[in-house]
Amino acid sequence: MILEMFHEDVDDYTVLIFSHADRLRGESIETFVSRQNQKIQDLVARRFMSFDNTNPMNREQVSQLLQKVDELPAMKENRHFTCQIHEVMEEATKIMERRMLDNLKNIKKEVRKMADVRRAVFMAEINEEKQEMERKRKQIQHRIDRIEADIKKEEKNVQTIPERLRRYKATLKREQENLRKLEERRMEEERERNTRKEKEDKDLNIWIREEEERRLSAAGQKKQHSSPFNKETALFILFLFLIFVLGFVHSLLKDFR
Repeated sequence: MILEMFHEDVDDYTVLIFSHADRLRGESIETFVSRQNQKIQDLVARRFMSFDNTNPMNREQVSQLLQKVDELPAMKENRHFTCQIHEVMEEATKIMERRMLDNLKNIKKEVRKMADVRRAVFMAEINEEKQEMERKRKQIQHRIDRIEADIKKEEKNVQTIPERLRRYKATLKREQENLRKLEERRMEEERERNTRKEKEDKDLNIWIREEEERRLSAAGQKKQHSSPFNKETALFILFLFLIFVLGFVHSLLKDFR
């Protein structure tokens, strides 16, 4: 468990202690270890020593342990062991932050694209309305131009027909009135379109913000469900392990008193 959590480099900073060496009854710890299975022998290939628990007044074995502990950093050029979990978790945190930032950028990019499509559809409808109004204006203007041409032609005739001339002028007056009303309606619709544009911009901004928040929340929940071993879990395991180590050290020191 220690190797898995702290990486194999922890071997260079480890001293194994065998307690109750008195039970060997004079046999050396080396001989005892040589009779154990390969797993035990591989384990004690590191630095180790044994303690005699029947003689609590023997401070020599404690001094030997402290000497071995002091020798460890010297053998590593006075570099102390760095918690690999902390380094890995720091790096993992940075990676997660980068991924979250990239995810945020991607989400914003996708939402902006959808917003652009929505805005484009809205503007297409607005432009279609304006184009339809312009077609009607051109049609009326074309009729006015044609009637005015007919009036001029009629007035140039050697023998004008008053009734036809009055009819042309009456028609011209109606078309001019139609053009005036159309212009008034165009201006009214333009004001209405500006109001609709302002409302659409506000609604679209609200939609963008809510859609980004919804997608971020959905992505976070998905990641949480798909990654049960998260940072909090790792910290909890590390906390339990430290409690275990402190308890062991406390028990060991208690035996030395």
